[in-house]
Amino acid sequence: IPPQVREYPLIRVRRPDSDKDGAGKRPVTSVDDDNSLNRIKSWMNRGGNYGVVARSDNDLVIFDSDSTEFSDVLKTKLPPTFTVVSGGQGWGEHLYYRCPEADIQSKWSDPEGSVRVKSWHCVGPGSEHPKTGEIYEVKSDDPIAEVSIDDLRAVISELDTRANRQPTRSGGGDDGSSGDPPAAARVGSSSEYPSRDISV
Repeated sequence: IPPQVREYPLIRVRRPDSDKDGAGKRPVTSVDDDNSLNRIKSWMNRGGNYGVVARSDNDLVIFDSDSTEFSDVLKTKLPPTFTVVSGGQGWGEHLYYRCPEADIQSKWSDPEGSVRVKSWHCVGPGSEHPKTGEIYEVKSDDPIAEVSIDDLRAVISELDTRANRQPTRSGGGDDGSSGDPPAAARVGSSSEYPSRDISV
């Protein structure tokens, strides 16, 4: 477990072989159920995955990129940062940043990707992808870069422009549910970001 993520809340995520409808990426309990580093290591030794949590009480922002164009926008507008290859089929990166003011969840279909803040998690490096069996590996071992809210807004604006649509957004609520746009503007559903009270 890289030192860059150890200062953030870590949670147990289901074992990869439990995968059904993405279950191998889902928390065992809740994003609010922090686990000690030793418990996470023990869980991983028994075949479990873990997640790194962006919450309202920390400054973590995670961009989940599923396309090269999405990653290129981030790398053009934001500084180098800690980056993880997601292990899925095709392109996939998690890019970690610090920004205490960040409060908007967004998801885009073209270029494909999302930004995760309050009460969302990403599967952590060293975990196993439930569909491919590939490991989430560190691609760039840089420190997590700190960015301003204006930097993040510039990125979101650029992604909005490229997508030429309204992204799925929410903000201000701990469950990521407030401020959602009308259904016609949504891409996917909140079930794609499992975050709370998911039992084994």
